Amino acid sequence: MENLTKVRFELEDGDVLGGETAWAERVGEGLYRLRNSPFSAWGYSWGDVVRCVDRDGWPTVVEVEEHGGSLTVRILFARDFDDPTTQHVIGELKLVGCSYEAASRHLVTVDVPPSLKVPFSQMTNYLNGLGTDVIEGWEIAKGPNDLPEPQGNLSI
Repeated sequence: MENLTKVRFELEDGDVLGGETAWAERVGEGLYRLRNSPFSAWGYSWGDVVRCVDRDGWPTVVEVEEHGGSLTVRILFARDFDDPTTQHVIGELKLVGCSYEAASRHLVTVDVPPSLKVPFSQMTNYLNGLGTDVIEGWEIAKGPNDLPEPQGNLSI
């Protein structure tokens, strides 16, 4: 990825990973715009500008400086990523403007842009309507205090 660097997220002490990295574009002194959504770090989404400090040679995220407007949704599929049913769900999300990245054969992060083509509630109703034979669960990977202000009549 051209002109991008990896930024590091330190995860909770109890997390087996200890940390993860994401691609980001440097936009200022200690400031980086995320160019993919983290799989495990809570409270961050594609397009957010994060403040980093150097730790052990890594730009390490310490806070969100500016929300980029996107939300990160994590989906744990019951079926393998290549399964036609899983691909159908991914296809439906892409049709309404979402993008995704697979962390594993079952875990996918979905970038929900501010320009989503349907109300967010319609997307969540779709996910909630899928049986546990399709998805084991999903979550918004930001806490309530991290969410951007709703636009228009859309309520999250």
